[in-house]
Amino acid sequence: LVSELKDKTFGGVLKLNFVTQMIVLTFYSAFAFAGYASFGDATSSNILQNYDSSDLVIGIARGGLASAVAFSYPIFWLSLRDTLDSFLFPHPKSIRFEFLRSFRVRVNIQAFLFICLSLTAALIVPTLESAFQFTGAIGACSLCYILPGLLYFRLGEGRWYSPSKLGALLLSSTGCVFVVMFLVSFFTPTA
Repeated sequence: LVSELKDKTFGGVLKLNFVTQMIVLTFYSAFAFAGYASFGDATSSNILQNYDSSDLVIGIARGGLASAVAFSYPIFWLSLRDTLDSFLFPHPKSIRFEFLRSFRVRVNIQAFLFICLSLTAALIVPTLESAFQFTGAIGACSLCYILPGLLYFRLGEGRWYSPSKLGALLLSSTGCVFVVMFLVSFFTPTA
């Protein structure tokens, strides 16, 4: 995305991020207010459940929701895949198994594993609301804690026990703890 900008500076990226977040916030807020104005306290967390399923407009909205989920998935996994690949294989030419030296082979193996994990999650998670909670919590922890910590650990200078690298490990570990806490609370039955 940055390569498409005319102003490829930090300020340009920051401005793009701010503008897109404001657009998203506006749409989400308008949708939330409209849903609450229509249904009050009876508003479902998945607002599409408040409408009749035979309504054509609601069918189009469900299709849009499915598209949003389908098209956001590759964006999330692409960044995760690249980060994990650079972390796990910092020097691809020195990999013991020759077939793993090829980026394409590693990417295909990682894609297969990600798809297996995704299908497992899809089979475990019972509702769309739960799926959004599941992916939101894991995605947020990965993007905010785990991946930045791993990247900083990989790119930082010094030995693994240097203060900066220990801080990076602490950041990633905190994210892992949050993921475990979320998974425990997610799978613990409520009374």
